[in-house]
Order: sequence, then structure tokens, then C-alpha cells
Amino acid sequence: FVVILEDANAAGLAVVGERLRKKIEDAVFEFDGKRIPITCSIGLAEGQVVGAEQEFGVELFACADTAMYRAKNSGRNCFVVETLVMNPGAPQSIERSRSKPVPVMA
Repeated sequence: FVVILEDANAAGLAVVGERLRKKIEDAVFEFDGKRIPITCSIGLAEGQVVGAEQEFGVELFACADTAMYRAKNSGRNCFVVETLVMNPGAPQSIERSRSKPVPVMA
């Protein structure tokens, strides 16, 4: 699923990511009287664009998708935040920065 938050920065996304992760982890799912543990891997992305906005949405979704797969490959039950900066006039028009996967605190 996708959640869109306006004016959210990387720190705010980290708070949202941890809240979602914890709520899902703490939820009780049962089937045939047996508890089924559920966890999640969350990819979050924030970004800014200078100039042409046409490709920004596509790049931001790709950035969030990459972050989600990084979370999955980091042991799951965590989140990763990535930042996308697009400046079509710059020599390197797309820059990405990544957070480290946030481990689960036991």
C-alpha cells in the first residue's frame, strides 16, 4: 500500500515508519486458535525537485520501492528511509541518500 504525506521530512518519515512497524508487530492475528506473528518491511522516501516535476513522482515511487527491498533484505521487520533530490540542470540530475535499516529494539 502507499501512504502520501505532504511536507514530511526524513525524520518525520522515520517516526511514521516506526509507528506502522510497531502497530503491525503488536497486532494479534489468529487462525484456528493459533497466534500468527506478522511483521513488515517498510520503504519510505522523501524528496524535492528543482525544475521539471514530470518524472518526480515516478522517481519518488522507485526510491520508496528500493527502500522497501533494502528493508526486506536487511532482516525484515524494519524500515528504510531514502531521500531523492532531482535537479535536471545539474551534472548529476538525480541524487539519492539512504538511511541504514532501523533495527528492532527488543
